[in-house]
This record gives sequence, structure tokens and C-alpha cells, in this order.
Amino acid sequence: MKIFAVLLIALFTSFATFAVDLRTNYAAKAMGSLSQPNSQPENITDGQVKVTVPDGQGGRFIGGEFTSVFGVKRNHLAHLLADNTLDPAWNPNPDGMVDSLVVNGNSLYVLGKFNIIAGQYRHGMANLNTTNAQVKPWNPNANDIVRTIVVTGNIIYVGGDFTYIGGATRNKIAALDATTGLATPWNPAASHTVNTIAVNGTKLYAGGTYVSIGGATRTNIAAVDTGTGQATNWNPNPDVGVVNSIAVSGNTVYIGGYFHQIGGALRQHLAAVDATTGLATNWNPSPSGYVNTIAVSGKTIYAGGIFTSIGGSMRSYIAAIDSSTGLATNWNPSVNNTVDAIAVHGNTVYVAGPFSAIGGAMRTTLAALSASSGLATSWNPNPDFAARAIAISGNLVYVGGDFTNIGGAMRSKIAALDANTGLATSWNPNANNTASTIAVHVNTVYVGGSFNKIAGQTRNYIGAIEADCITPATPTISSSGPTTFCTGGSVTLTAAAGFTYLWSNNASTQSINVSTAGNYTVRTIANGCTSAISAATVVTVNTPPTTPTINASGPTTFCSGGSVTLTAPAGFSYLWSTTETSQSINVTAGGSYTVRTIANGCTSATSAATVVTVNTPPTTPTINAGGPTTFCTGGSVTLSAPAGFTYLWSTTETSQSINVTAGGSYTVRTISNGCTSAVSAPTVVTVNTPPTTPTITAGGPTTFCSGGSVTLTAPAGFTYLWSTNETGQSINVTAG
Repeated sequence: MKIFAVLLIALFTSFATFAVDLRTNYAAKAMGSLSQPNSQPENITDGQVKVTVPDGQGGRFIGGEFTSVFGVKRNHLAHLLADNTLDPAWNPNPDGMVDSLVVNGNSLYVLGKFNIIAGQYRHGMANLNTTNAQVKPWNPNANDIVRTIVVTGNIIYVGGDFTYIGGATRNKIAALDATTGLATPWNPAASHTVNTIAVNGTKLYAGGTYVSIGGATRTNIAAVDTGTGQATNWNPNPDVGVVNSIAVSGNTVYIGGYFHQIGGALRQHLAAVDATTGLATNWNPSPSGYVNTIAVSGKTIYAGGIFTSIGGSMRSYIAAIDSSTGLATNWNPSVNNTVDAIAVHGNTVYVAGPFSAIGGAMRTTLAALSASSGLATSWNPNPDFAARAIAISGNLVYVGGDFTNIGGAMRSKIAALDANTGLATSWNPNANNTASTIAVHVNTVYVGGSFNKIAGQTRNYIGAIEADCITPATPTISSSGPTTFCTGGSVTLTAAAGFTYLWSNNASTQSINVSTAGNYTVRTIANGCTSAISAATVVTVNTPPTTPTINASGPTTFCSGGSVTLTAPAGFSYLWSTTETSQSINVTAGGSYTVRTIANGCTSATSAATVVTVNTPPTTPTINAGGPTTFCTGGSVTLSAPAGFTYLWSTTETSQSINVTAGGSYTVRTISNGCTSAVSAPTVVTVNTPPTTPTITAGGPTTFCSGGSVTLTAPAGFTYLWSTNETGQSINVTAG
């Protein structure tokens, strides 16, 4: 802990990130010279030198566990000049080990196990001037109480009772440079106390007890331009009293305090006002007494103060109000005295005030309540006097007030408590009077109150202290799906919520999308403290097989009844377009066939298609005879097959028609697209042999007188055709 050297905020986007990098020798390379661990100059110290870093002038800074250099007393940190002699004037004299150093310009950032360095209280971290070894302070030095602090980027907005702060006259409200602590030119100059500030974009809402601010008449609340410091036209104009608390949610400004009318409507002590018009909305919880504090969480508005009824229900000092209806929810911790501060973190509502019982348990001025039930949790720091302010950062609850003992330890007015145990950490700024407001930004705790000394330094009413931290538990990585996948796939790896992050691939988001193989780890960071490295999540990315080629065992065009075997490369699993999964498939049907190979769960691209064509043979042909198929020797008949094919006759002839002169059984097959029909029905051709030449036998002389006759006879066993056209075996001839 230390009065914080705010230069780090300007130099680094996040001091938390810087602190992580410094402790583990990461990305600080781009910022300046980085410490080199375990570097041991040549026997010049009486103990271990853990780090050494060039000073940019030929010399070097060394840090470690030594107490002397070249026999001269130097505790843990020293500067060696370019000629390797000890710098006699540079001696920050830390009271504990130094283990990391970074040089950036004229700043030397130091980390270690010290509490005092250069005569200043700095808990384990300091920013030293490389020339004179002095700690760089942040000291706005207000002349009266600071009641509220809001941090926005490099600007610290403060309100209170002061008239001088940051080296300039500033009435009740100011903007301070986070690096120098000096007041910026912004100067709304409120006429009286500013109790509360809320910043939303270019508007700063200020509440208190004033009658003018930003150059305009405004009663107790106003919106001031963050650029010009002038009051805007927004003017809810409450009637009397005081504004104690402001919370902005979307286009609604919630206002708590003591008033009866605001935004042009009767609203008692708590109101919702349109951020554009300044007019009150219909939301009207109407508490019976004044409101000290407001906290917004989703659709719930938590209000604390001095009331016994609110939102249409009996509620003592604290209530949860529905942001839509203005009615009290069932949440009812039933506290026995005033509530001064509320802070919500997750499902926990932290409450401070002068009560002794809340949420069904005895709790002295500080409690943690379940946001679901309203019951007190086991968290019980038990301060001895009033707690007045609460700020939450990661796993720490910062508390300010009037106490001298809290969380089981002596802590004066301000402490850091473990959010789980309620015990005080070793962080101990030890303010000498009330700490009434706290704001945490990155690794700096800004404190306002009525003190004039804090962290061992004179700081009037306001100070900036290095934040404490509890090392986060070692994170566990969860994955959105399998961590082994194929090229082109991805998986989302996620760490626990509520931290900043440093992944092994240098990403800083809660989740990362991973598409490349490797071992992925993460560290979580809270308030500059870094967890141990998580167990590695191994992501394996398998390369799909190359696009396969199909090999055919034979022709891929064939006739019905034929087949071909298609084969993919060996050594894989397979998925054919037929849904078959063997290396080879036997194909009997026409179609386009593809295959994909599979290895390690990864599937190849689809192969080029192998087209199989299956042709249908012609129908069984019918032979057409050109005449009788039975005839005598010397005769013939023409046999013809259907047109449009090629042919194969049983005679081996291949023409469409054949001339047949010999008896026999004749068939034909037609051929189309290489496919042969079934054999036709046979056509039988019969060729008969004629009888031998007959001999006529005369039944008498063949010469005779008129009136005579002779019988002529042919051989028996035939039919006959005589020259007289007679057809009997014998004829009677009477004339020549």
C-alpha cells in the first residue's frame, strides 16, 4: 500500500495489467527496460541480486535481498553508474526485498516485499524518480472535507465542503488530474456543499445543499457539462432540504435525499427524473423519511436512510424497490437503525450505517445481505465504530468510517476486507480521522473525508492509495464444446467472471475463441494481483484427409446384370454416397458415386464422382421370314431381324437379314450399346430333296391305230403331275 504514483494510470491502460506484466516479465518490453531475473553482478553485493535493468545511461539498477553493495550499505535496491561504481546519491532504502524493476523514462517501477521506500509508505509497489530516488506523490491537498469521489478515465471528480483543492480555488466541486493531482480548468463552483456525484457521458450530476452551480441557479441538484463546467438546462428544482445520493440508469436519474417536490411533481425524498427533461416520472415509492443512499442493480433500486415505510410497504431503513412499479419487493432485511451506504456486488448487498441488527442477525454498522432473501450472510467484519462508505473491487470490500478495529484487526478509519471471510487484509493506510467516501479505479483507492494524514503522509481530506489485493484462486477453464476438432472448427474457452484476464495467447477477454492447436492457460487479475496459471486446456486440431480418388476394378459402363467394384484409398474410415462404409463397394446400378475418407474424426472433401452407366439389353428379337421356310433344294428364304441394332445370327452372320437355302433352325441376337439381347425364338427352315426322275411304264404298245389306247404308269409312292395335267399314277392315252 502507498500513496499512489498516478503516473502509472497515464502510462498504462490498466495498472492491473501493468502489475501482472511487471511481476512475470511480460509485455513491459514495449514500455521501457524490463528487469532480467536472477542476474548476479560480479560479487558486488552481500546477498542475492534478483533483478537488474539498464538505466539508459550505460549503468543499471539492481534489486534483490542484499544489504550492501561494494561494502556500502544499500538495502535491496541500488544504482550502478556506467563505470560500474555505486551511485552515492541514489538510495531509496526499501525495507524489504525487491524482485522486479521496470524503467520507463525517468520512472523506475519497483515491486517487492517492502512497506517503506524512499521514506514513504508503499506496500510492495512504488514509482521512483531515476534521478533522485524520490517517490512521486499525488496530493490534491484540499482545505476541507471531501464527501464524494468519482473516477472517470484520467479525471477524478470530487465534491464536498472545500474551497481549495489541487492547487486552485474550487468551491465544493472539482476535477483533478489523476496523474498530477492538480485541479483541471473545469470549475462549476457550487455555492454550498456537494454530497454526491454521478457521471453519465458528458453530464455530471451533482447533489447537495447549494443554490447555484455551473453559473446558474440550481437548488441542490444540477447537471453540469463535463467539458465546460456550465450547468445544462436540466433542472428538477427540488423544493427544500438536501440531495444525498444520485444514481443514473439509462435515461433515468434516481435522486434520494430530503425533499417533498422535485421534477415538477410531489415526490417525497426519493424520485426518478427523466435525464433529458428533468421531469419526474410516474415512479413514486414515497418513503416516510429521508434517503441517504441509492444503488441500482438491474431492475431493482436499493434505498437506505431513515424511513419506516416505502413503496407501499412497511420497510425499516432499507428497501428494494421495483424500477417499473415503484413498489417495494418482498426483500426486507429489517434493519434497526439508519443506513448510510449500500453497494451491490453479484448476489450480495453490502450495507453500512449505525445499526446493530439487520437481516435477522446481529451486525454492528456493517453487513452483507443476500440479494435474494434479505438475510445476513456469515460475513461479519464487526467494526467497533460506524462504517460510512463502501467500495467493492474484485474480491475486496473497501470500507471507510470512524472505526479503529474491523475484520479482526486494528484498522483506523479505513480497511480492505476479504469479500469471503470478512477479515481485514494487511492493507492499512491508517487514516487519522473519518474516511467518508471511497472510489476504486484500477489499482488505486481514492479516499475522501475529514483526515489530514493517511498512509503515513500528510494528505488533507483526500488521498490516493495503492489498492490492496487478494490473489485470486487458480482459475479453471471451461470449454464450449470438444477441444479436439478438425481444421476450420473452433472452441470457446472461458474463465470465471469478475476479473481481468491474461491468456497464454495474450488475449485479455473473459472468453477466447480458439481455432489453432496448442496448450491454453489463463491467469485472472484483481486489483493488480494475479492468480496462479490455470491448468492447460489442450486444443487439438486435426487435418482432414486429402480428397480421395476412386479406383474402378473395370469398365464403369456395362449392361444390366454386370457390376464394377469401386475402391477408395486404404487406411481410413469411409462414407460413400450410397451410405456404405467399407473401403470398396460393388456397384450394379447406374449413378454418380462419391466417397469421403475419415481420419481422427475429420472428414475429407468429397471425391470426384465416378459415373457408372448400366445399359439395358434390347428386347428379344423376332425373326421375320420373307417367304415359306419349307422349300425344295435350290429354293431359299430371307430371314430378317428388327431394324436399328447390330446382329449376331446363329449362322455368325451380322447383317439385319440373311438368305437361307439350307434347312435348319435359325436364331438371332440384337446388340445395342454393347448389350446383347436374349436369343430369338428359332425359325426352322426345311429344304426338301426332289424325287429321282421317274420312268414311265407303258401298259402296251405306244404305237397304235386310231381308236386304240395305252396306259402309262409312273412309279408308285408319289403324287404326280403329268404333262396332260393329270395327277393320277397312271393315265390312259388314246391319241398322240
